[in-house]
Amino acid sequence: MQTKKLFALGCLMLAAVVVAVPGAARADHRVVIAIESEAYQVQGQTVPASSDTNVTWLGKDGARLDMGDSASILMLADRETMYMINHPHKQYTEVAPGLMDQMLKATDSEDPVMAQQRQAMMSMMQVDVKVTETDETRKVGNYDCRKYLISMKMAMSETATEVWASEDISIDYDLYTRISHGMMTQLPGFEKALKEWDKIKGVAVLSSSTTKVMGNDIKTSQKLVEVVEKDAPAGTFVLPKEYKKTEMIMPGMR
Repeated sequence: MQTKKLFALGCLMLAAVVVAVPGAARADHRVVIAIESEAYQVQGQTVPASSDTNVTWLGKDGARLDMGDSASILMLADRETMYMINHPHKQYTEVAPGLMDQMLKATDSEDPVMAQQRQAMMSMMQVDVKVTETDETRKVGNYDCRKYLISMKMAMSETATEVWASEDISIDYDLYTRISHGMMTQLPGFEKALKEWDKIKGVAVLSSSTTKVMGNDIKTSQKLVEVVEKDAPAGTFVLPKEYKKTEMIMPGMR
């Protein structure tokens, strides 16, 4: 059952596309996103519909994404390392740039068959993104928005996303993009994907996605609830001292 939960979480991460473009704002900001996911099937089991709220803090000291109460992603301004935080277990994992490549290089002295399998897995994780700007515009809440279409493909999934983005919001968009995508920034080809996402002018105010995985459709939607300029609470951009560091293990590694 744990494997199914991890599979479901991975699918939802693929479906949840948050889009932004580069900017230069430096004040602290809080961005609140509401996420709705419809029920879907995974290996004969039904994953129920769910609702959640993501809260992102952006500031001169870094960025932090809180995904409900269970997990956070932390990026610090003075380090290139990303931290994946597990609150229920009071643990965190360091994700250094190029971590996936380093894991693969570490397999050189191992069993050739296992190394080949991992290389094949990395090929399956290659991400390809195409963004298409449309002429459609509309008002979403208080924001003037333009419609964009995003196609994201991986070996085992394909996601189609409709995004309504606005240039009315002033935040550090480059930082927001990277913290929003979290672990996906480690996937092969993601730097190229980021350049494609740069075609979107502004911040995603409303989006809806359909991800096709193994013949199943996973549908999610995201809505911008709030963007406010305010000082981040003390400790926002600090690793909890009582949390223990754990190692990230690649599938198949002992």
